[in-house]
Amino acid sequence: MRAKSLIEKAAQETLAGPSPTFSKLHAYKAIALLGERDLGRNALSKEIGIGSGAVRTLISKIKKMRLITVEKSGCQLTKKGKSTRKEMLLQIPISKPIDAGRLSVGKFDHAVIVKGAAKRVRAGIEQRDAAIVQGAKGATTIIFKNGKFSLSDSMDCEKDFPDKVWKALKGLRPKDGDAIIVSSSETAQKAEYGALAAAWTLLED
Repeated sequence: MRAKSLIEKAAQETLAGPSPTFSKLHAYKAIALLGERDLGRNALSKEIGIGSGAVRTLISKIKKMRLITVEKSGCQLTKKGKSTRKEMLLQIPISKPIDAGRLSVGKFDHAVIVKGAAKRVRAGIEQRDAAIVQGAKGATTIIFKNGKFSLSDSMDCEKDFPDKVWKALKGLRPKDGDAIIVSSSETAQKAEYGALAAAWTLLED
């Protein structure tokens, strides 16, 4: 995936200078947000949760990659940036807070859908571990198949584990073959980045 590689490149270390204090998830979030509205450095720093020095470096890197331009109104996506964002949205079309009900293990919950990724899910341990590294309390990976939610111990979660969470997840409109990740943490931002980190493990290269 070209977009995935570009975003990962934005967070890579360079031969000269200090290591970046932001991750590919911050780069992804920045591009996702800039597709919605122009943002200045301070606003972007607050939105993605990194310091002013780090966001300055991030902006410099993605500008050099021709993903953004910097105008008086703030940072704007270029044609290449818009194309990159569009490609990422084809893979991760949904990323939003939800009430995870019985799946929740923290104060805040966040759900992400990864299109067509069900076939790449094993036991969900890799996704859970990736979420925890980002500060999440835990993450559950669910497969949507034949109109039903399934986990390793259930082929029909709505029937076997009745809960309001399934209605909430249906509201995200998953399609057959999609993987759904629900991450929880004590802050909304950590829950979101936990879900995105877990989703990243399921993206195709």
